[in-house]
Amino acid sequence: NAQPGSVNLSPAPAAAPGTQPSDVAGPPSATPPESPTAGPGAWWRRQVTACPGASHFAEVNGSRLHYLRWSEDRGPLLLFVHGFRGHAHWWDWIAPSFTRDFDVVALDLSGMGDSARRTHYDRPVFAQDILGLIDHLGRPARVVGHSFGGTSLVHACAVNSETSSPPKVEHAIVLDSWTRLPDD
Repeated sequence: NAQPGSVNLSPAPAAAPGTQPSDVAGPPSATPPESPTAGPGAWWRRQVTACPGASHFAEVNGSRLHYLRWSEDRGPLLLFVHGFRGHAHWWDWIAPSFTRDFDVVALDLSGMGDSARRTHYDRPVFAQDILGLIDHLGRPARVVGHSFGGTSLVHACAVNSETSSPPKVEHAIVLDSWTRLPDD
């Protein structure tokens, strides 16, 4: 029996015949018999196996960007952006937890993961990757950026704010990132 305020870490239920894995993926609901962080039966490992992201590509600013999508048209768009030299699969372990309530997507930034390499890179390139993918997906997003991805997200918000177009980023969640302010 769970006590008030306790955290439940049980695995998501297995998919019933005729259902999609994303119909059962979600936050854990009870304490698992094994450690939640180790071993072949860890709840998050089972969740990743039950609900893998589908691979897609989009042409953005002259470059082919790769992204993973776990649940299409389930709710608001939730976009995950990885750190430097990372890839969309960094989010495999947690993305399925959001599929009940969100259209979950993770981006491979230019030159990383399965996205195409460019001949030139600068700070605006990565901000434009984020904004371009949001345009490709056709609606504003709630975006989670980690480390370099968070810094790129801050720049994407700044670039978008300088235009007369509606905001493409509804909410920005920036994790373990740095950015320089104009006075720095």
